[in-house]
Amino acid sequence: MTGTSPCADETSRLRAGLAARELELQRLHASFLANISHELRTPLVSICGYAEMLTEGDAGPLEPAAGKAAEAIERNAHRLRDLVLDLLILSDLEGGAPGLRRAIDLSGLVAEETDRLRRTPAAARHHFELDLADGCPAWVDADRLRRAAHHVLSNAVVHTPPGTLVRVGTTPDGAQAVLTVTDEGPGIPQEVRARCAEGFARASDADTQVRPGAGVGLALAVRVACEHGGALTIGDVPGGGARVRVRLPASRP
Repeated sequence: MTGTSPCADETSRLRAGLAARELELQRLHASFLANISHELRTPLVSICGYAEMLTEGDAGPLEPAAGKAAEAIERNAHRLRDLVLDLLILSDLEGGAPGLRRAIDLSGLVAEETDRLRRTPAAARHHFELDLADGCPAWVDADRLRRAAHHVLSNAVVHTPPGTLVRVGTTPDGAQAVLTVTDEGPGIPQEVRARCAEGFARASDADTQVRPGAGVGLALAVRVACEHGGALTIGDVPGGGARVRVRLPASRP
């Protein structure tokens, strides 16, 4: 006589119930993330716009103290706007949205993001060395990749001393396009490497507590690379520093 015991049947039902509950919680989490991000985006666009009007003098001249206050409002509003954009991308990735992929020039996109980063106060005293391949095609969602590239580049700036060198390179490698960013900082701690794909992963040392960021950057870059069928790897540089390498498909699969 064959069959399963009542205990085994109950265990199977419990496991099935827990699995269903976990899927439902994941769905609710993704839905909440998307909804709250959309709700935040609209007022932030307005705040950024009016802050830019104030700093550019479109609403009339400002006293020096008021001008500094307006610049602080604009700077932090842009930080919040970028965080909301990152959360929307992460929400889409968790929901399985494939994104709009097309053929782009990886070197051109990286050059634009590097130039944009150079104009920020955080990067003003850093030196950049670019080695971008002529014609480095990649088949990607350009908007998602732009944010991923931004985070890899800004990570190399925010976590390294002023005056140090950041090397940025792109290389075609067979069926892949490769972005490599190398810095001369203290490196990325193993605890962060292990958890960066989880999101909101930051080092626990006191120094990182004074640096801006919510720990979303590397997590987003990892997930964007993986979602494209590529990968993001982190390595050490002899003598100090970190090397982040992002591999992406060079053409449509």
